[in-house]
Amino acid sequence: MTGLLRKASLFYFTHLLTFSMIGVLPSSEGIYGVFIVMSALVPMWMSSAVLWSERMENYRFLKLLPITGNEIVTLKLSIIAGSGLAALGIITVYILTAGESWGPFSINFITAFTGCLIGILVAYVWQICVWKFGIQLMTPIILVSVFLQFLLIMIPLVSRQRPDVKGINDLAVFHLFSHPAWFLPSLVLIVLAGCGLRLLAVQVFEQSEPE
Repeated sequence: MTGLLRKASLFYFTHLLTFSMIGVLPSSEGIYGVFIVMSALVPMWMSSAVLWSERMENYRFLKLLPITGNEIVTLKLSIIAGSGLAALGIITVYILTAGESWGPFSINFITAFTGCLIGILVAYVWQICVWKFGIQLMTPIILVSVFLQFLLIMIPLVSRQRPDVKGINDLAVFHLFSHPAWFLPSLVLIVLAGCGLRLLAVQVFEQSEPE
């Protein structure tokens, strides 16, 4: 199981390394608000990690091992969740570095939390779709999704006369969910949704044909 964990997590680890470097240069120039862009990029990074990890996987071999489908699904989804939480930790470091000059910590943290949560859920969906439809079919779909995510994030940023990362965390939704009365019930619903996706993932994996 340790060998499987090491192999399955390789691309998530390398993606985290490259992801953490996004904010190094801007922060060195005093642009600490780069954490806002990083938060928006998490779904794209997670999508890419799922794609390259799955392209290197051999499910015919895995299904010959003395481990259950439930264990494989749990391992895969745990790696995704762990990677998303690690990204949240990296972004939080940049948020703390930025201080109050880029807005209250609670709102900035909710911004990062939302980006990482969406990244985890998107990665869950991609993982389930790979088991359902196969990596060959899903590869162009995920690549197009990554490209569209990049355009969605970068075009509004670079189209300004003076590119600035301020403003995104001023959206009302982040202010709303920074209050515990909204955040805690939402967190419960999110956990329930994650549990539902896990049950679906086990069912899909056990019915899938290994490629």
